[in-house]
Amino acid sequence: MGWARVVAFVLGADTWGKLPHVKRLLDKINARPAAQRAEALKTQLTFKAEFEDDARKVLFPSNERLKAALGRNF
Repeated sequence: MGWARVVAFVLGADTWGKLPHVKRLLDKINARPAAQRAEALKTQLTFKAEFEDDARKVLFPSNERLKAALGRNF
């Protein structure tokens, strides 16, 4: 599960010791064939890490409205 990879980073190194049932659940899910295929996709595909101006306009349309209303870039 994508978000679960950062749990220990966000909550601290001892998180899995405090939440053993959550760790067990995540391990069980990650052992499933579909989860392993999904994990393998990241090595097969390249995802952009940077937004271009056009992508930023589509993803954050309210920023464009603010720029127009305030008459400036931020």
